[in-house]
Amino acid sequence: MRAGFRYAQTRHPGRGFLAFTWMFKLARQFPGRPVRAAVIEAYRRGRHAAWLEDVFWERSLEHGLDGLRETLRLAPPRLYHRVMADR
Repeated sequence: MRAGFRYAQTRHPGRGFLAFTWMFKLARQFPGRPVRAAVIEAYRRGRHAAWLEDVFWERSLEHGLDGLRETLRLAPPRLYHRVMADR
């Protein structure tokens, strides 16, 4: 799912390939879990989020997680935890 987010941010074809192949690997590893939907959600979150490569993380962390998520337009993932539960 992280690869889907990173692909949306960078648009690098290699990241897209990784997202696609990991999606199928995870779907086989966790049958019945919403893997495909979680990867799509990660991609959409990456497209909506601010460009993370330019963030000064050391300075940003003092604002707390909720403030940082709001500033960077990062909604918490909904499906990731359902896929990775009891991994």
